[in-house]
Amino acid sequence: MIKLVRLQECHRCGQTRHKAKEDIYPALVPEDVQASVQPFHGGQCQLSNFHVCSEGCTWEHEGQTFDLVEKDFQYLKLLHHKKYDDAEQLLSIELSAEVKQAAQEAVPEPDKEWLQIDETVMLDVNHRKYKACPYACSALLESRSELVEATGNKRSGMGLKINRTLECLPDFWPSQNLMGKILKTL
Repeated sequence: MIKLVRLQECHRCGQTRHKAKEDIYPALVPEDVQASVQPFHGGQCQLSNFHVCSEGCTWEHEGQTFDLVEKDFQYLKLLHHKKYDDAEQLLSIELSAEVKQAAQEAVPEPDKEWLQIDETVMLDVNHRKYKACPYACSALLESRSELVEATGNKRSGMGLKINRTLECLPDFWPSQNLMGKILKTL
């Protein structure tokens, strides 16, 4: 005998595809909304901080040459925290994830002043990248209306991975999506 079980509806969106009160799939997204959302992440995507710009697409800042937003940003964070030796070592690291990890190890808890300016610093770093890299600028200009950094980071990203991003209405994303907002202001 088959036992029928009534699925509970989510208190936020009324859907039954996920458990009640679970934030993972609130409000399934219609196709027209999906078409306007452009999730990005990782070194392969030109919009990502982890994307290394091609040769010739570099920018100068603080007496250094950069081809990677993440490295420029983390370098500035280390300088802000007076971690000068760590900042110098960071410049020799090539992989984006290793850049971020090294900076997090050097400054595990950024000070309050940094947390007040980091969004402005990220905007400035991205402005330098898109000014120096015409192909990245073209990718940004051709992007869809809603840019979202599809990472689990609930501050800079949108708190969900790419496949989850396209299954959840923007009003229910569990994040601030600062990177998406920064890119839209450029």
